[in-house]
Parts: sequence; structure tokens; C-alpha cells
Amino acid sequence: MSRNNKSFIEKYYPIAEQLKKWSIDAVIDGEIMVIKETEPPGFSALQNWRSEADGYLACFLCL
Repeated sequence: MSRNNKSFIEKYYPIAEQLKKWSIDAVIDGEIMVIKETEPPGFSALQNWRSEADGYLACFLCL
């Protein structure tokens, strides 16, 4: 969920699929970033992300 209570399950499906594998019930906080070899991470890359062709998603969690 975003800070505006918007679901990102469909948009950032690789992260959602990995989190579904967790066998815990928890509330976590973190940041999703797009990792590309050709440019530094930035907010616009995350907004424009559609698939792995746009870069790989990484989720940095605060536990």
C-alpha cells in the first residue's frame, strides 16, 4: 500500500509475489527502487516502471 492507501500489488507484481511467500503476518515499512546498470535510482524510474525490461525492482525494508 502507498502512503495514500493505494494498492501497488498489480503494478509492482515481482515484489508482491515475493512477499506472498513469507510465512509471517506483519506490517513492514520500506522503499521500492528500480535498479538499472545504466543510471542511478530515481523516483521517475519507479513511476515509469512497467516490467523487468525497465529495470529490476528492489525492496529495502525497515524491520
